[in-house]
Amino acid sequence: MSLTMTVLRLYAALLRKATPNSGLTKMAFNPVTNRLFAKLQRQGHHLLPTTTLEGVPLEVDTRDYHGRILWLFGSNDFKVSRLARALLRDGDVFLDIGANYATVGLSVASRFGPTVPVHLFEPQPALADTVAAGIAAAGLADAVKLHRCALYDSAGTLTLRVPATHSGMATLEADKMLRGETREIAIPTEDTAAYVAPLVGERSFGVKIDIEGAEPKVLPALVAMPGLRFCIFEGANNQEDLFDLFTRAGFALFGLRRSVLRVTLGPVATVEEAAQYHDLLALRDGPALEASVVQLSEIVRSARPAPQ
Repeated sequence: MSLTMTVLRLYAALLRKATPNSGLTKMAFNPVTNRLFAKLQRQGHHLLPTTTLEGVPLEVDTRDYHGRILWLFGSNDFKVSRLARALLRDGDVFLDIGANYATVGLSVASRFGPTVPVHLFEPQPALADTVAAGIAAAGLADAVKLHRCALYDSAGTLTLRVPATHSGMATLEADKMLRGETREIAIPTEDTAAYVAPLVGERSFGVKIDIEGAEPKVLPALVAMPGLRFCIFEGANNQEDLFDLFTRAGFALFGLRRSVLRVTLGPVATVEEAAQYHDLLALRDGPALEASVVQLSEIVRSARPAPQ
């Protein structure tokens, strides 16, 4: 084992013990880590085996933003995984839309097993192959189903633009600006309402969605389904449209705060407040809370049915 790899593995061990909710980008991309990973890549070692924090084996490309973060931390987003796991309950269904390396959905599956069926939607072929191999190796086939397609407002084939070093920024939206070199791939799309309805049936369900600007093509159909309990989504795109969509349907909105240790949230009452957050939670029939900082435990209590 080279000294470079030894140093990086020691660093990864520390990060996996810390499991911070924020600051992952700065800890993964800085002058020291950039030099160490660049040295490995010059030696041809950019594809590296790793595991999620729950032990699911995956091979990642450390030249990719999400690949490097996953290799170092064992997750691409601890706070979103923790929020989803806390809000779900036995009998629910979970949809991870725009799954990428699927660390959120795989974390849910590792926690609940088949009592909470997980559906992963990832149309990028290489990522889907990696995730499929991980599901099989971890013995999660009874709990997780991988869909190699993108949900949209119609079924067909569309062009996905994928940045060379950031698979998580892949987008179907032609007007979305992307930095650096990109490639284009044709991917299958499915009509959201028609495709999802048989997957959830009469069960309640939760959603994590990250599809880089295409949310207005997918979320209206999901919000119209009475079983949707919560949705975790990015606030960088289509802020006003998504704010109106959720609030008109009776969802309470909360922003995920940048806290290192605990998952904390802030109530969102206006579009301007929503713009202050990178990630948001929409909770059906959620509580009206006045405090500027809300603990995850308060959200969880409000999301569960009252005792009979």
